[in-house]
Amino acid sequence: MAIASSKNILRRLSPIEEALAIINQAFPFTVVCVLKIQSGPSPEALQSALTRLQQSNPLLSALIRERNGVFWFEQDMEANPISLQTELRIDENH
Repeated sequence: MAIASSKNILRRLSPIEEALAIINQAFPFTVVCVLKIQSGPSPEALQSALTRLQQSNPLLSALIRERNGVFWFEQDMEANPISLQTELRIDENH
């Protein structure tokens, strides 16, 4: 299936990815990861590592576009960096 050529197109979504994209249109979802790190790197070092990871993996700054009923991953040249929020634990319940 031919589409308009674009240097920013990464690849077509797999059937499972496409199903999730369709579901996300009606019921948006966000993925949050919670980590408990003891004696780990500083928040600045973690953010720097996330930035390097995003720069080396194009899918981490991609968006999904639909063209003629077909879903594609497309490089977002203005992607925001992966966000990192840190919280200090006060006790075992927080």
